[in-house]
Amino acid sequence: MDRCVFAIGVFCALRTAELFGLRWEGWQGPYLMITSTAFEGHFQEYKLKTAESRALVPIPDLVQPILSTWHQVCSETEPCTLMFATEGKGLLKGQSVPFDSTNFLERRIHPIADKLGIPRRLVTFQGMRRTVGTDLHFHGTLKDAQASLRHKSAKTTANVYMQAVPESVRAALNARTEAVFRAASRKADSGERVAPDKSSPEFRDKKPKVQTTTISKS
Repeated sequence: MDRCVFAIGVFCALRTAELFGLRWEGWQGPYLMITSTAFEGHFQEYKLKTAESRALVPIPDLVQPILSTWHQVCSETEPCTLMFATEGKGLLKGQSVPFDSTNFLERRIHPIADKLGIPRRLVTFQGMRRTVGTDLHFHGTLKDAQASLRHKSAKTTANVYMQAVPESVRAALNARTEAVFRAASRKADSGERVAPDKSSPEFRDKKPKVQTTTISKS
């Protein structure tokens, strides 16, 4: 379940409340249909942020098997049941309720971020959503990003989710990403955690370039 939540958060650009309000009836093959939301563990049936939020959300091909696997092992898969549920407390004890997103991050995702040395403030579902908007600038058009994020106006997509930064920042991010992947590969081969090599070029000072590109706010 955790893997499925994380995959949808990272690749499908859902709002936090939309993700934890998903019901199995919303799984429409290669798409997700948003019909309800959940806020601080409270289910909100048919309450969405905007009319555009009701648009079908494409599920990337590599994410579909993850969702399918969760469906196979999930104990409750009736159309009206929550896709990601936990047991309620107090008056709701014994009932299935949505996860509180803050609790989910703190208990399921932040411990992993801590082990990887990633600041917790950078690991949020909103951050995941905005990262999709950023990356789609390089893999599609502004309209593609607007449709994926389900914004009413492309101005919101461009002005809020995409910001101009020096090209040197993107170069640094690329170097950092490559270092992380190399470290992960070495860890997989050796069975040990290996820190990135600080003598490698990505750790050396570089003069910033004037050219700009586009990313989102963290």
